[in-house]
Order: sequence, then C-alpha cells, then structure tokens
Amino acid sequence: MAKKMIKFIHVPKTAGTSIEDTALEHGLKWGRHNELGYPKRYRTWGGVSLWHYPLDFYEPYQLEAYRQNQTLFAVVRHPVKKLVSSYNCDQWNHNKSYLTDTKEQFNRKILREINNQIYGRNIRQIPQWRYVMYNGKQMGEVLKLENLEHDFKIFADKHDLPFNELAHTNKSKSNIWTADDLYPEVLDLIYKIYDMDFQLFDYKKSI
Repeated sequence: MAKKMIKFIHVPKTAGTSIEDTALEHGLKWGRHNELGYPKRYRTWGGVSLWHYPLDFYEPYQLEAYRQNQTLFAVVRHPVKKLVSSYNCDQWNHNKSYLTDTKEQFNRKILREINNQIYGRNIRQIPQWRYVMYNGKQMGEVLKLENLEHDFKIFADKHDLPFNELAHTNKSKSNIWTADDLYPEVLDLIYKIYDMDFQLFDYKKSI
C-alpha cells in the first residue's frame, strides 16, 4: 500500500474521472469520492462541484489539515488543448446546439469560457497553477496529461500504489473544430491569460 495517503487534485478536463474511477476500483477514494470540504469562496462560484476547486480557494487551516501526512498530486495539460476539450465536453454532453457551430461561433464560445473565469463565472477555466500552488509554493506533485501513462506509472511505483495503469473513462468526443481553428487573437489572449501555466508547466506557446 501507499507510504502516505494520496490525495488527488482534480483539474477539470485532465483525465480526472479516469483517475478517480480507477483508484476507486482499488479501494482508494480520490477526488469526487473524497472531497476536502467547502472552501471559503464556495458560494461565490455558484456551487460548482467541490472536487474542482483550486487549492487557493481554501483557508490555510483547511489546506493544512488536508495535507497532513498526505501526498497531493494533480494532472495538467496544455492550456489551449484544455479549453478545446472543455468545448468538446459541452458540445457532446451538455449542449447539442454546439454540433452546428460555425468556426466563428467556436471561437466566440472559447472567448466566453475565458472571460467567464476572469469575471468569476466559470471555475473550469481557472489557470491550472492555482490548483497546485499556495502562497507561492508548489503543494504537490504534477503529472502531465500528454505523458500520463508514463508519468503515472512512475508516480504509482514511487508511492507504492496498488496499481500503475489507468482506465480511460469520460473521454470527450472529437468535433470538426480543433485548436488549429482558433483565431490568432484568441490564441494571443490564451497565451496572455494562462501565461503562468505555460511557464510553470513548461508548455510552448504554440499548437
């Protein structure tokens, strides 16, 4: 079994459901199966699922209790691909009208996703660094979605987890619009708003 209890920080659209479900099959309650509790700004964001809240939404005493004798980890991904994946999820699972979107509508909705998080209306698009940083310190280990099979195996073996492979559930279906269809001005805004993600997680500002 694990040397220390493992806690999973669920960044939206980074294979979190697959990780949580695989862990549960092995008797480990991560993410939505074992939440931290209500953060100080819970009501501000309209009751979004608890397991999607970044660390800096919590009071220090809450986070300290969470971290005590535990190892935190999260998965991140390229910011542009994360936004497009979120759009795909809405398209297939929440709003079928997206299936007929034009390229202009696709770009407009990506902009809306970004603006909604800026003005406190969409927690899904909060910069990923806020899920792993607290008071300027990285609070857990970070794996990358692009190398998840490799990264998770190393993480699992390091912490003596009872499994080191992940099933893939909740996969977004593809659609006709991809990152290649984003307008230059939309890409420039993504690079600006998510600059810290690109820097901290060593992603290139390209697609």
